[in-house]
Amino acid sequence: MSSLTRRCLALGIVSLVSAVCLQAQVPRPSPAVQGTVPAAACNQDFQPPSLHVSLPGSPFGVVPTRDGCWVFVSLAISESADGPGIAVLKRDGASLSLERIVPVDGVPLGMTLTQDEQLLVVAGRPRVMFLDVRRLTSGNGDPVLGYWTDGNPQAG
Repeated sequence: MSSLTRRCLALGIVSLVSAVCLQAQVPRPSPAVQGTVPAAACNQDFQPPSLHVSLPGSPFGVVPTRDGCWVFVSLAISESADGPGIAVLKRDGASLSLERIVPVDGVPLGMTLTQDEQLLVVAGRPRVMFLDVRRLTSGNGDPVLGYWTDGNPQAG
């Protein structure tokens, strides 16, 4: 997690709400190559530079994909009928919309993407969760690949 993300979360600012936090994590081509590398259509600047997205619960962790087209938000407390889960948000131009909530078994908290962005690894009570990013973004199939616990039967 970058120091900017930690500062934003410490200030109680969810980085998907603050374009400054989100844009700071999304790599942009240098000015020298901007003319030769097309920007992702989903990765446009927000106008105005701040954006609010309603979520059915309390966000805890936020992870954008490297290209900025997808944002995953852990909902530790959820008003969804399915309970806590992972909110999948899609950037399209200068907008951000909630695509779906993926329910998980446990309380999702901190998250990270693997370096190849194939897996979303979620630390939660009482287990670690592994989700397939392709299934999260497409909505096809169950994205929950499995859970890891310490073997404690009281852990869930």
